[in-house]
Amino acid sequence: MKNPAPQASAATATGDPSWKERMAVALARDIVDGERIISGAHTEISFAAAMLAQKMHAPNIKLQLGGTCFLVNVIDLKVQLPKTSTDYRMLRWAEIAYDHMETFMYFGAPGGRAYYKGGRPPTNKYYVGDKFFAGGIQVDGNGNANMIGIKGKDGRKFGFRGPGTVGIADIVTVATPYIFVTHHDKRTLVDRVDYISMHGPNGWRDNKYPGHGPKWIITPRAIFTFDKSGKAQLAATFAGTSAEWVRDNTGFSFALAPDFSEAQEPTEEELSVLRGEIDPDGVLRH
Repeated sequence: MKNPAPQASAATATGDPSWKERMAVALARDIVDGERIISGAHTEISFAAAMLAQKMHAPNIKLQLGGTCFLVNVIDLKVQLPKTSTDYRMLRWAEIAYDHMETFMYFGAPGGRAYYKGGRPPTNKYYVGDKFFAGGIQVDGNGNANMIGIKGKDGRKFGFRGPGTVGIADIVTVATPYIFVTHHDKRTLVDRVDYISMHGPNGWRDNKYPGHGPKWIITPRAIFTFDKSGKAQLAATFAGTSAEWVRDNTGFSFALAPDFSEAQEPTEEELSVLRGEIDPDGVLRH
């Protein structure tokens, strides 16, 4: 049952949503009650999405923040939105905290068999996590994400070194990843990534990983899904962005999804909860 809207000032819902708020709302709407959500180190968008879902329609989700791996239930708490999962203040809101490796040893098979028998969505009950939000400094039209680095002019040495795989190998224990980027341009959305830190749907199938592989590529301008062949297709654009703009500013070719549309703008209620309870400091608006 949906929780009633909080008694927030009407002013909190005024003003056009920012691109971060649009991304957070879109991700929140795709979260299902009972799921276990895992978010990496760059957390303000995905953490806000999880908290918004929990406060509006999914009160029984659990949020695991990467690295420090806090399991957080925030439905009745006033939590300050962090920019990183290593923010020590998260300890105040954690139900329990584990070392990163202990988390996977405890919840992963065989130690997690008892956990799998709990009230999880039946389609995802065999996975350590249900949904994961992963970033990329490059993403290609096959859904491959690169956090490792960008090749230099000689084709071998790094021209730019990224943070590395940063534990993304664990992603195969999660049923459904989402790839998010904070820039929509041809430097980020490329024809072919220089290195692969997380495979797209075809790599997922070829390597017989247990999860489903990436579901979305979400950017400040658009949402891509994947067709049956594992190719990215444009499923939605955010307000103010046309399919033509996306085509002109994307480094890989794509078709329109059969159900292509403009993404629904955040509702007044969603913005009221997001700005009044989750992000009163305006982290997502800066």
